[in-house]
Amino acid sequence: CGGRTVSGEARGASGGAPTATGNMVALRVAHQTGFDRLTFEFMGAGVPAFTITSQAGTRFAQAASGLPVDVRGKSGIKVVFHGASERDLSGNPTYTGNNDIILAPAVGSANAVAELRQVGDFERVLSWAVGLSSGTACTRVLQLNSPSRLVIDVQP
Repeated sequence: CGGRTVSGEARGASGGAPTATGNMVALRVAHQTGFDRLTFEFMGAGVPAFTITSQAGTRFAQAASGLPVDVRGKSGIKVVFHGASERDLSGNPTYTGNNDIILAPAVGSANAVAELRQVGDFERVLSWAVGLSSGTACTRVLQLNSPSRLVIDVQP
């Protein structure tokens, strides 16, 4: 794998600008040849601080309530943004897309990601659960500007 990798329970990645705050405006998921690409797009300058952690299973805890949330797949990745939300400070939605995205298998694709689900948007901490089709994954993490985006390429 090139770039930062996440594979196994104890490994992860982090980054972003600790002082950046942002409202998510778009989430794109696409099957590519050999990998799947997740793109989180934010308003504002810079990607908010984030952590990416992997886990052996596909059960996550819903933020604030702690209730269990199961996603499709064999293992998972949790993406958490600090200082971010899907709503502006007045409570107006900035992201109006789907908060539970199930990906159908695609011919010629890695089919690494099975499901992507929002599991928290509470007190400016935005969390997404990613269900992976295989038990482990290799990821490459990119931070892009103009507009501010976090890109995660996932390869089984």
